[in-house]
Amino acid sequence: MKILGPEGGTIASDDGATVSLSVPQDVRVAAHLLDGAERELPARFAQVQWSNGGVVVRAAPPGPGEYTLRIYSRRVGQEEDQERDAYDWALDYRVVAGPNSTRERGLPVVWDAFWDMGLETASHPEGLIDSGSELKVTLSAPGDILLLARLLDGEGRPLSEDRTLAQREEEGYTVRAAFPKPGEYALKIYAKEKGDLGGEYASAIEYAVLAESGSEAAGYPRTLVTFAEAGCRLIRPPEGRLPAGTPQRFELIVPGAETVAIINDGNRTIMTRDGETFRGEVTLSAGDASLAARFPGESSYAVLLVYSVGGR
Repeated sequence: MKILGPEGGTIASDDGATVSLSVPQDVRVAAHLLDGAERELPARFAQVQWSNGGVVVRAAPPGPGEYTLRIYSRRVGQEEDQERDAYDWALDYRVVAGPNSTRERGLPVVWDAFWDMGLETASHPEGLIDSGSELKVTLSAPGDILLLARLLDGEGRPLSEDRTLAQREEEGYTVRAAFPKPGEYALKIYAKEKGDLGGEYASAIEYAVLAESGSEAAGYPRTLVTFAEAGCRLIRPPEGRLPAGTPQRFELIVPGAETVAIINDGNRTIMTRDGETFRGEVTLSAGDASLAARFPGESSYAVLLVYSVGGR
């Protein structure tokens, strides 16, 4: 590794600090910001970005004061050497945030997959987001990248899958989250390449969220693997829990599908087709209601998403 800048060990700035490094391809870098008592601050106050074959490390101090930007490294590509999984302490910078410095909300926590797959933040560049009962985050993503999201509570425990909805829109992805009650949450987004059938999603980016309100009844339909891999987009209804006994209008975009059907209480209702857009209206019975698609060359339907239907 080589330091490209700054050369001095102290960085005085009112708007954060940036360090540029030249790093071999088989080396990975991590960073943390420490306060004046050498205590690690939350991960959102330091971020590592791969850029033009090197690494840019950013620090966003939460307010005036003196901090330490601690940078770690490890070598990859030698899986048989388990000790190389741990990061080693590489170097420190002293960061001085002056009295006029802004109180930073930090940066999103990102993993290598975020940069490797060409993702970019579009709506929220900050790492801590204030929200109401629902949140909408948008990311720029290449057309061959798939995303999914999970909502975690303040203790890092994953909540039910119907608390998030990730779908492609325009040139990127929209990720929605519905909070069950006021409090602290983490919105974690995963990514993988579309052609990687059966491959696992890799951690890409995580936001810290402070929700001022919430609803236990709120949520979205549960999406299955085919929904993401087909590049589907749900238009209506976005609510995951629907009442029984009243007509419901459904509309979604399913690229490449021949037929899309609404399946509820053992009945299958074929939706009308207009190009890649499918529409239908059904009075639902209590239980589950699924939207399923049949693609060319397939004899059976693949379930895209599932609604929960309640009583009258």
